[in-house]
Amino acid sequence: EDIIEFCKKYEIDVSYDKGSKEFLEDMRNRMWNEISFSSRMNRQMFEVFFVSSFQYAEISELHEKGYHWETESKRKKVFISYAWKDKEIIDNMIDKLQTSGIRVFMDYGDHILESILSGLSECELALFF
Repeated sequence: EDIIEFCKKYEIDVSYDKGSKEFLEDMRNRMWNEISFSSRMNRQMFEVFFVSSFQYAEISELHEKGYHWETESKRKKVFISYAWKDKEIIDNMIDKLQTSGIRVFMDYGDHILESILSGLSECELALFF
């Protein structure tokens, strides 16, 4: 929770696409490297550490070293459709689901039917409120 609060405080995007299982599988496939950050860092320290931690290589060079994007694993996703009157309850539930490591697809947007059909095709579970 400290890391999530840190990210919110400094407006850093958080992705819930992967959990520790998926992350470790991807590391085994040489898709990712691991870097640890302290929640006690300020934004400037974080940015310096983050930027200095990466080297960019050509895709062909990465393939030669064994990095393969085709095998990327992702967490399952839950589709949520709700009435606006339930928005506060749903927002709270989404925070808890994401904190627990569950990816969420919401039916935002002007094209509700298209959004619902797209969400249902991407998700393993649907919740309707």
